[in-house]
Amino acid sequence: MRLKIDRLVVLPLILVLLNIESPEGRLQHSETIASYAVIEPHDPVADTFWEYGAESGVLVPPWDWVGGRPSGTVSDSYVATDTTHIRSGTKSMKIYQPPPTKSDGDRRISNRVYNTKDQYYTSWWMYVDGSWDESDIPDNCWTSLGGWISIFEQSNGKSHWTAGRWYYNWNERYIYYKYLWWHESGGSTWPSADATIQTFTTSYDLRDFKGQWVNFQHYVKWSQTTSGATKAWFNGDLIANKSGIITDPRGYSYWDQQGCNFIINSLPWWNHNLYSTTTSPEQTIWIDDVVLSDKKVPETQRVYT
Repeated sequence: MRLKIDRLVVLPLILVLLNIESPEGRLQHSETIASYAVIEPHDPVADTFWEYGAESGVLVPPWDWVGGRPSGTVSDSYVATDTTHIRSGTKSMKIYQPPPTKSDGDRRISNRVYNTKDQYYTSWWMYVDGSWDESDIPDNCWTSLGGWISIFEQSNGKSHWTAGRWYYNWNERYIYYKYLWWHESGGSTWPSADATIQTFTTSYDLRDFKGQWVNFQHYVKWSQTTSGATKAWFNGDLIANKSGIITDPRGYSYWDQQGCNFIINSLPWWNHNLYSTTTSPEQTIWIDDVVLSDKKVPETQRVYT
């Protein structure tokens, strides 16, 4: 007796046994690759050159600077390891900022890593609590949540900086990434580079993620030619992708003309911050699983150190 075989049943079984995706599966996989921009496999040991998971309970080191920026006085804001909200291990890093009106020092909490590379990825997770629900918001209210930055000054002491930073707009309620150049009042405008300033807005509102961990990631390629680039992802979605830019200020003739020098070092360093307007609401965030890597960091990576 011959057994009648239903091809509709057998074909999917064969594909599973051979680990071959169906056409629908291949399409979904391709879309994921495009969204996450994972081009090469990530080795968490070989590719990671700095990480922090707060397990030691110590802030400095491995951070090079924690707290108010070096020129500011902090009275009510603080940074500490904490066990209230944890993504991996037993601790996370808690950052608190008081209610308005904040002092200039209290509004500028900066946690820094100086020893980076000329191109690298940074990934970190942030816990969203109820402080982002505040509804009584004054005009022009924003909070910076961190990014890469380089600070330099011209011979007359006036400072400049360039950066790729994540922000939250309290008035219109969305997260955005901004690639920008800034010059101190009284200093000369940084020529040509102003044309590369760009804001990448999203439809993501932090209030929609209350009680959850969200992932921020960005990439910078430091270059004195137009081979420079910056990218940014939120929860795996590619938000910003800007290339063909001079990211290193030494690539502009203005650098030599004005006798410029870097204030900290010549690389774009990692600056996680809770930097807000003085009128912004009281804020508390927790961060965990911070990774600096040569390749894009998978959202599944965790840090237990």
